[in-house]
Amino acid sequence: MRTEFELREILFRKQFSESAIQRIIARLKAIQYLDDKHYVEEYIASSLRRKPLGRKMLQHRLLERGVPKQIIDETINSIS
Repeated sequence: MRTEFELREILFRKQFSESAIQRIIARLKAIQYLDDKHYVEEYIASSLRRKPLGRKMLQHRLLERGVPKQIIDETINSIS
């Protein structure tokens, strides 16, 4: 799984045009293959199964992956 930010970075490095990147992102979202909220839910669940992380560390790691803070906060609050 990748975040929207991570996928944008990968496509940019592979020299896709901005319009192509936008079309790809839109298509992947439309077929629900790219969903930052789902990514956060899975990341938190995975973290809880392995080595539980504190709220701040989860936020930090997800922000590093380019997930919008609002999505992180909403998801963490719904789980806590």
